[in-house]
Amino acid sequence: MKRTVRSVGCALALVAIGGVGGVGCGGGAQGLSAAGSEAGSLACGQTVAGANFRGLVIGSVVRLRPHTEWRGDTNWADDMAMMVGMATTVTQLAGVDASGCPAVRVEADGGTFAWRVRDLEVLSQQPVGRDRCGQSPEAIDYLGLQIGAPVRIGRHRSWYGDDNWATQMDAYVGREARIMDGAGIDAAGCPVVRVDIDQGTFAWRARDLTPTR
Repeated sequence: MKRTVRSVGCALALVAIGGVGGVGCGGGAQGLSAAGSEAGSLACGQTVAGANFRGLVIGSVVRLRPHTEWRGDTNWADDMAMMVGMATTVTQLAGVDASGCPAVRVEADGGTFAWRVRDLEVLSQQPVGRDRCGQSPEAIDYLGLQIGAPVRIGRHRSWYGDDNWATQMDAYVGREARIMDGAGIDAAGCPVVRVDIDQGTFAWRARDLTPTR
């Protein structure tokens, strides 16, 4: 069965690794669980100079989670909810928010929101490579693949529990195909393409395709 893919209509010839800019944090409180009194890296009330980012660096992989309340403040916007549960990379250590909670910006939303470090699930402190998932639809990296290029199809590697795979795709593994177009990113933020061998039926992750010429 074909998986639903968010498509941004990007031509493969226009490969981009975009930067991210700060365009404001999410605001407004929601009825999430109270945090209570905490200490160390999970506490808010920190200063910019002394902010504890729990060992995160640019390129670390985190899973986005809803913000928990800190003294009545969640620093949350409704638009953040659609990205909860996504594994993505840190693009900026963004200081602290109005409540003194250390925050980071991430690739999945193009750096739009400030995500509180205290609520992130840290998946890898070590930076990941160019073939990462968790990308933004506004800055997709197709790893240099071009329309018409021949590639060998590989089975999708899991990105922190998501392999975006259907059993019908097994028959194409190891076969050569040509790229028809770019198909945006899948639900895990992995760049995907369509190929001719299956008449564009499936969305194939660019990270698992091997150029044959």
